[in-house]
Amino acid sequence: MRTTKNLFPIYKRAFFNATREAIANEENKSLFHKTLFNGVKMFCHAPKSTSYQGDLDLFHIAEAVKHTVGYLTPIEFMNIFPPEKVYDGHKYEVKDYFSTMEEVKKLDLDEPIANQINPLSFMFEYHNWDVHRFNIKLLKIISNLKQAQGQLGLSEEFMAAHGIETPNTFKNSRGQTMYVCHGKPVAIEEQKKTGHLQVVK
Repeated sequence: MRTTKNLFPIYKRAFFNATREAIANEENKSLFHKTLFNGVKMFCHAPKSTSYQGDLDLFHIAEAVKHTVGYLTPIEFMNIFPPEKVYDGHKYEVKDYFSTMEEVKKLDLDEPIANQINPLSFMFEYHNWDVHRFNIKLLKIISNLKQAQGQLGLSEEFMAAHGIETPNTFKNSRGQTMYVCHGKPVAIEEQKKTGHLQVVK
């Protein structure tokens, strides 16, 4: 039976080594490239957390990756994580090479990303499978942390904001969607319904 090699310790060691070198040699941008590459890979290969502290530790790693992304330019980021050569995103209403380049071209390619846009916003508009896995895992961790603090998870919060009933929400006498946080009702701001959403067949 073929076993999958655990790559997390390898990327973790490479990430922390690159981070230490980058801090000691800030003028050497290639060290930040290594930090970003290994940081994203480490985060994606990290074992599933089973505790609040574990989620918090992963969140801090994601924050470090975010700051590294912000330090680099769009061109540098694309050299590390090239956009996937997928060209039919419009057919399925998903991100592809064209939508990625459309977002990238809104920026100065030689200016640090953080000087122009929130680094995470840049990553969420970027179609690369490693970056995509990073984004999905980060959303799950944020959702876990919110739930641990007595709030709704991200998916349930999104559903409630669009008027969809969920197990942990209710309507008050004015028809407003609410949930209970630490024994107190909290209102959810509902989003206006749009007509452009459709089922993908």
